[in-house]
Amino acid sequence: MVFRVEPKSLEGRRLERTIVASAEHSASSVQMTASEKLPVMPTGQLLELIESTAFDVVNPFLEPGHRTVGTGLELRHFAATPETWRVTATVTLRAINGRKCIFDVAVRDQLEQVCTGAYFSYVVNTERFRSDVENKKYKLLSPVA
Repeated sequence: MVFRVEPKSLEGRRLERTIVASAEHSASSVQMTASEKLPVMPTGQLLELIESTAFDVVNPFLEPGHRTVGTGLELRHFAATPETWRVTATVTLRAINGRKCIFDVAVRDQLEQVCTGAYFSYVVNTERFRSDVENKKYKLLSPVA
């Protein structure tokens, strides 16, 4: 068993997390020229916020040696958020199917909703996962016959 509680009892569990859109994460940090710089929160930073919040929805209820890893997302990021604004992600665990976790996501800035969608993760055995990653790295280093 990987959960310390009945998995279905976690469905509907919701967590909110707020951060400030910062210049170091802004879309301007990945632009090529000064004329293309945009002082707004990029989709990648939204994803980090969503992923860390989803992690905290489920992981406190897992047996030691297990954790979730992200496996997919379906997001619509439809409004820009200026840097220095507060952004709040609300992540709700919709369902657990075996080891697969499905989350509903909504993100708001100080004025409006800026992102909606779904996030997916999977519960893994941490030791086995690390071993699989090491084996994958070894395959790259091994000579091909």
